[in-house]
Amino acid sequence: MRDRLIGESSDEVEKTMNTHLHIMEAYANLYRVWPEERMAERLRNLVEIFLDEITDQKTYHLICFQDRNWNTVGAIDSYGHDIEASWLLYEAAHLLGDPGLIARVKEVSVKIANAAAEGLMPDGSMLTEKDNSTGHISTRRSWWEQAETVVGYLNAYELTGSEAYLANVMNSWNYIDGHFVDHKNGGWFSYVSESGEPGRGDKAGFWICPYHNGRMCLEVIERIK
Repeated sequence: MRDRLIGESSDEVEKTMNTHLHIMEAYANLYRVWPEERMAERLRNLVEIFLDEITDQKTYHLICFQDRNWNTVGAIDSYGHDIEASWLLYEAAHLLGDPGLIARVKEVSVKIANAAAEGLMPDGSMLTEKDNSTGHISTRRSWWEQAETVVGYLNAYELTGSEAYLANVMNSWNYIDGHFVDHKNGGWFSYVSESGEPGRGDKAGFWICPYHNGRMCLEVIERIK
């Protein structure tokens, strides 16, 4: 039986952006401690796949689902994945140290961050996704998208020096601190409604853990230092 836990909606789907994103992240961290030529080749290959196949060359949103030949299946813009990929992609290229690749990725990373801003609300929160085939927008806020918004726009600020991206960081953190952080019992709420009410779901579970928000804290500490 097909495993549909990663969100694919069609039997045509054989490649997912999310899988490639987290393999690239894992390879980048492996390359830090094992900087062999073979590892560099694998990491570069994934970066180029993102640039050439997974990034929509017109909108600069990521293409979430594709068939075996890289044809798009579905019409989802995932704002959280966009902003997360914008900094993970640059991190991977920076580790490889190729000036030409870094320059190319820098330009694309900023464009992806700009595309993700379609989901950024005036209160600093980041929406989940939009289905362009129906126009439906998921308005529930998830903990992980907010965490990636902070890191993604801090990275965009570092790349460009634009204060607008830094304002996004601060607005996002203020929303997180006001709505997601459980100041009474610790941790973060997993979801928040459009009106700002925290959900009653678990703070940890099959898809929920301190990964995104923990990594956000580590990234911010390192970058500000």
